[in-house]
Amino acid sequence: MCFENVSLQEALMKARQENKPLFVYCYTSYGLSMYMSDKVLKNKKVTDLLSSKFICVCVNCEVDGIKVVEDVLKYSLKITPVFLIVRPDGAIQHKMPAIKGVDNFIHQIELGLNQNTCWESKHQRYLDGAMSKKELVDYYLLLKHLGEKEARVAYEKLNILLTDEDRVQANFWNLTFESEYNSVEFKFLLANLFVFKQNVGDEEVENFVFSLCKRVVNHYYGLLMTNFLQDMEKAKLAFKELISYISCLDVKNKDHLLDQVMILNYYSEGDMSQVLNVLDTVLGTDADQTTMAMGIRLVERKGNKEDLQRIIAFEDDLLAKSPEKSRMAIQKVFDRIKGKM
Repeated sequence: MCFENVSLQEALMKARQENKPLFVYCYTSYGLSMYMSDKVLKNKKVTDLLSSKFICVCVNCEVDGIKVVEDVLKYSLKITPVFLIVRPDGAIQHKMPAIKGVDNFIHQIELGLNQNTCWESKHQRYLDGAMSKKELVDYYLLLKHLGEKEARVAYEKLNILLTDEDRVQANFWNLTFESEYNSVEFKFLLANLFVFKQNVGDEEVENFVFSLCKRVVNHYYGLLMTNFLQDMEKAKLAFKELISYISCLDVKNKDHLLDQVMILNYYSEGDMSQVLNVLDTVLGTDADQTTMAMGIRLVERKGNKEDLQRIIAFEDDLLAKSPEKSRMAIQKVFDRIKGKM
């Protein structure tokens, strides 16, 4: 990478001396910082651009970087990684969160170098109330990704400006695409699923709904496996909701996810027999590895000897239908269960 081994203060002094903008990478050793460091910032197209246009410096936010950025640049970091383009006078011209893809990252840097498209310009248009609805959506999402408090204010402004007709348009899909499961936007999407699919595209919309549902299924599975689920009645309602959401989709692996929700639902009711019945059905079709593993692990935790015996009866069929690379791990599971008998 083309980052200089100097402090932020020293890098800013050098930027002033050479009259070049400063590019600041505020990072940690985990999460999206790892992706940006390994997959994006080492790319030759990126390093060529950065070295030709900027004085570049890294700030380690696991040490004292957050305080350093606040002291030197008067900017309060809320998340990492964040990329800043700073003018030689120390004013922040552009802010960027983690961005996937080399070309997307380069495009954002180029926007940041342009006085008409940089964050500073957008921020002034925001303060002046001069943004279009689409610009305000994009600006809100930027603030949200940067973890800034102003995101909530921008969101409230959007809620006033956007009509229901606006929200279902492809131009505003990003706002829905950034929504969380069971948020206002998500429920609006489900209530207007047909219109969204017409305007945005069937595959895009259905895959988004499916991915959010899958995330929630995995979340509840983790809670059940670790005994951290506090409100079982709320969970049962959530499972019924998930079934209704997933059932209206037409996507690959829909049936697998429905089976997983049924397994979680029966497990939450303490009905291991029904969990095993679902596994019987799955084994009789394509023996989906994720679904089988989920059900077997849950029954292993709470099932009685009769339940465990039913699991053991799956052994030969499941091994025969599993990829060769998975068989050793599956065999270990069955051996462990046999040891409990």
